Amino acid sequence: MSASTALVEFRTATMDDAERIAGLLTDAFLDGPLAVWLVGWERERRAVLHGYLALQVERAVQFGTVYVTADLSAVACWLPHAAGRACPPPSYPVRLMGVCDGWADRFFTLEDSFAAHHLPVPHQHLTHLAVAPDQDLQTVGGKLLDHCHTSFDETGVVTYVEAVNPENRKLYEAHGYQASDPIQLPELGPHWWPMTRTPNPNPGDGQS
Repeated sequence: MSASTALVEFRTATMDDAERIAGLLTDAFLDGPLAVWLVGWERERRAVLHGYLALQVERAVQFGTVYVTADLSAVACWLPHAAGRACPPPSYPVRLMGVCDGWADRFFTLEDSFAAHHLPVPHQHLTHLAVAPDQDLQTVGGKLLDHCHTSFDETGVVTYVEAVNPENRKLYEAHGYQASDPIQLPELGPHWWPMTRTPNPNPGDGQS
């Protein structure tokens, strides 16, 4: 399925797109404070982060929905949650340890921190949103969010995201998300913000 908004065309990704999407996410998150906290050794960071993100993309394509621009310059990965944390496949912990090697404990700590603050009601979880380095997050990422929210608003679905930096938080706030108090990861890790958006039955009233 494809659609377009203001000359930006969108479609639903498949496993054929997974490798390029993992590369896009890696490029987008590689130098951020969360990536630095997750993988302290710079020389290992790209490979470990790419392996982890490839696992997340695979999971989102199989069990959720991944929206992309037609040229794969932007991506939004969603997973449905019936209530609280969605249970990953039984093989997931072993696979995570395999791709994250000696850094797996940090990734498990991150996921546990995220899981502890999930909504106790059914919702769609935006696990990852990113744009290519030559694209503007607020513009292209915002249009992709609008595209995703259209279907969620039509079906009355609450959406949730973890904002891992102030720029992302600003984008989500501009599109109707409300932030809770920041959470700091252990060992002087970075802060992140749980953010929730209620469905908007009247898109023309100002909420994206």
